[in-house]
Amino acid sequence: MNRIETIPSGEFYVTRKTDVSAQAFLGSCVGLAILDFQSEVGGLYHILLPQPSGTFSVPEPKKYAVTGLPLFLAELEKLGAKRENMKAFLVGGALMGDVSDLDLAFDFGGKTTEIVESFLTENKIELVQEETGGYFGYKMTADFWNFKVDISLTGSNFMQRRKHDVIPQLESIDSVIQKIKPIPQIALKVIRMIHSSDVSMATIGKEIRQDQVLTAKIINLCNSAYFNPKKRIETIDEAVVMLGERRILLLTFSIFTEYYYKDADNGYSLCKGGLFQHALGVAKAAEEIARETRKVEPELGYTAGLLHDIGKIVLDQWVDHFYPMFYRNLYSDKNLTLVDVERKVFNIDHTQAGTKLAKLWELPESLAYTIEFHHQVERYEKYENLLHVINLANLLVSYFKSGLILNKFDEKNLMASVQYLNLDSEHLLKILERIPFNNLHSFSEQLR
Repeated sequence: MNRIETIPSGEFYVTRKTDVSAQAFLGSCVGLAILDFQSEVGGLYHILLPQPSGTFSVPEPKKYAVTGLPLFLAELEKLGAKRENMKAFLVGGALMGDVSDLDLAFDFGGKTTEIVESFLTENKIELVQEETGGYFGYKMTADFWNFKVDISLTGSNFMQRRKHDVIPQLESIDSVIQKIKPIPQIALKVIRMIHSSDVSMATIGKEIRQDQVLTAKIINLCNSAYFNPKKRIETIDEAVVMLGERRILLLTFSIFTEYYYKDADNGYSLCKGGLFQHALGVAKAAEEIARETRKVEPELGYTAGLLHDIGKIVLDQWVDHFYPMFYRNLYSDKNLTLVDVERKVFNIDHTQAGTKLAKLWELPESLAYTIEFHHQVERYEKYENLLHVINLANLLVSYFKSGLILNKFDEKNLMASVQYLNLDSEHLLKILERIPFNNLHSFSEQLR
């Protein structure tokens, strides 16, 4: 069986004939596969954005169509591919909402698609298949042994793999929640520290040193490629100096949160660690949105982002048990949202389950309220700034980091939060540039 390489957004994979298949999960991002059947050379490019905003002096060129496409073509030709023999396959670029003047301003996928199409025309590369636009995510797979490209809706392979379609007799949701281990007291202390203006390095180090496993994980993370330190970090005090007090607190809380998500990795997740990677992505996106808009403290946005989907750990096992029914319900009716389907199938949704968990853990009101109402824009009666930040972060990660979890995009909620936060396409592009989409997997792997 071929080895599968998942290509993160802003990266490409180029090879001669080999028993490797490359795949990309695409929402608003664009996937471009180019194959030269005669030279037996091919590649797959997962393009994140159309072009840089101009705010970075040295942007990462592979993230953008205008700078990454010439690099992609050059690598193909370096391995012997000829432009006159190349065949291109173009997928993705889904819209982020119904077509209107406002929505078109945020149509990054459409803009990327136009740049790719122009590039192919200019270089006389034949486009043999195109599946772009629409409102759904796709999985694109390039087989570099048989030189074939497969395009399917995100998650459809899971529906084929899972066979059971019988609803189990569920225990009461309360009894299930009681079986989930309580959040450690040190984690609650960390939350309080994050939201306190009076935090000392000595206090942070003292709290973290009480947990040897936590200490080891933080030090290992600080020495990983994710942070790339100039010198090896050996103590918590050195870690605090390198990253700062609040960054260490956020890192600590990320470690605690991953502990709960890691056991829920079958139902909602479309890849290993998908549920936690999505939560981490929302946390980072919320932090950047908060920093750009100054509506809430970035640390509050981060912690709320990590916890917003915590209710899914309760329902995950049953989503896994009868995935085909869940999948069909989710996509058969365009008017049904994810929470609608959860209520239809389970008589409870992940926000309600998460609220019960938040009460059991005695989380701060702002976090509990966000867990309960982050999908209900029309019911934002307090903590409006935080809720709109989390809602927008959730939707951006869902579309620009597709393929992590089973999800369904809600463009109405997107535009409500964009307007509330007074953002335009330029602001949004700056935010997207600062979200480390490519590092979510490596970060979560370091925690395991």
